[in-house]
Amino acid sequence: MNEEKNYLKCLHCEIIPCVNFLKEKGKLYGGELFLLNEEIAKNKLLPCMPGVLLFASCRLWSGARQTLQEGQWSPLLWLLWQCFYDLKASLFLALTGHYRTAIQLLRPIVENALTGLYFEVRARESETKEEVEKVELEMNEWFEGKRELKWEFLLEQLRGRRVLIDQKILEGPWRKLAEEIHLFNPPLTIERIKELWHQLNKFIHPSYTAMDISLEKKCAECPGLVLWDKKRYFQWLEFFQNIIALIATLLIGFFPQSTQTESGKEALHYFKSLEWEERELKIKAIVCPYMEEFLKTIEIEEDSGDVPSSKQ
Repeated sequence: MNEEKNYLKCLHCEIIPCVNFLKEKGKLYGGELFLLNEEIAKNKLLPCMPGVLLFASCRLWSGARQTLQEGQWSPLLWLLWQCFYDLKASLFLALTGHYRTAIQLLRPIVENALTGLYFEVRARESETKEEVEKVELEMNEWFEGKRELKWEFLLEQLRGRRVLIDQKILEGPWRKLAEEIHLFNPPLTIERIKELWHQLNKFIHPSYTAMDISLEKKCAECPGLVLWDKKRYFQWLEFFQNIIALIATLLIGFFPQSTQTESGKEALHYFKSLEWEERELKIKAIVCPYMEEFLKTIEIEEDSGDVPSSKQ
């Protein structure tokens, strides 16, 4: 009991305000853990709503890994594993009022996913032992920091291989054919990736409109405290859902059999639970058009009217 009291006393530090995570400054304003508790108590958000997407993605990743042949290694799966660490950190920061920093973590996730995608495509298209060895050599050089892969290079390589397609193809007479033969459903456009990347850039590079100090009264008076902001939370959530939809699309596209594993089936049910939440709970759960589009591609057998329980 004394250890527990000491633990809480430490989180409510009276000496160093910057680590007083339980400080109560005002309504939905204070330390990070105080704010999170207030958000839930006052029905401002449900942590499970963004959390279920991260969990579903991990389960889908597990299903994809199960489909690998003995000795097979996937660059895409390897780098997506790092993406999940970063997504969890971004999720925690957004829930505790650090919206700008939560968004800053998202751009490297997009870059890592595209890098894994590039090496995955190169490895799969290799037809000779020499070609495979060349791809492995380049990957190892990149792992060791000896090879740089610029963003523009990745995009052009993936577009050249028709992994990413131009939006105009989907707007013309070839749309139906493109949707039928493309690796991903829905097809991934280079415009979508570019737009996402450029939007995230302003949270990393100097851009006053993306800074906390530009928000006047909506900014916490003290940098050591955090303040609930619905608009900024949903701004982060739209980016978050966009990236989760991207990752899920990559996994299903390259590992279609993953959805037939127990982990994959579980993942699809968790993804579809967002639609159930909007319909039954009358709350806005899907804020990103790309997530909405992705969910429409999922078909699951309904053996009951219930969604999967989150209880372990």
